[in-house]
Amino acid sequence: MVHAVVMLAAVLAQDSDNPQFEAWKGFKPGSWVKHQMKMETGGQQIESETTTTLLEQTADKIVIEVKNKMKVAGQEIDSPAQKQEITPKADKEKMGDFKKEGDEEVEAGGKKYKTTLYTTEQTQGGQKMKGKIWISKDVPGGMVKGEFTGEQLPQPMRMTLVEFEKK
Repeated sequence: MVHAVVMLAAVLAQDSDNPQFEAWKGFKPGSWVKHQMKMETGGQQIESETTTTLLEQTADKIVIEVKNKMKVAGQEIDSPAQKQEITPKADKEKMGDFKKEGDEEVEAGGKKYKTTLYTTEQTQGGQKMKGKIWISKDVPGGMVKGEFTGEQLPQPMRMTLVEFEKK
């Protein structure tokens, strides 16, 4: 899941020093987004639901809170909420190769969104990753849909927007 966030950040970085900062700066505290992730590994289906909430915003930083619930082998695991501070500048070395493929309308959470599709390849922590990411500026954090594969992900990991609220 961390790789997906890094890949999303890199896609958005094409127009900014820190894409994650840019993806949140148009929204006010209290805005949130919920994504569902599904993947299969070792014959097991893994699902998670991640809710990210914008807590604080200034010109120098944005603070988000990330809550994650996983379902593995019939067991549910709630991870403690984690706060993340995002600054306007990003580490450029974490960015991979991104290609804008074009605009597409995609459905997620029962609604249709105008998005821009990007494809990507990058190496993170020594692991090669490939992905497709559908981005909308109307959604807090940007991502409507993502599909990722890599050396540690022989089966695709799919992330889909479930719902959001913007303030």
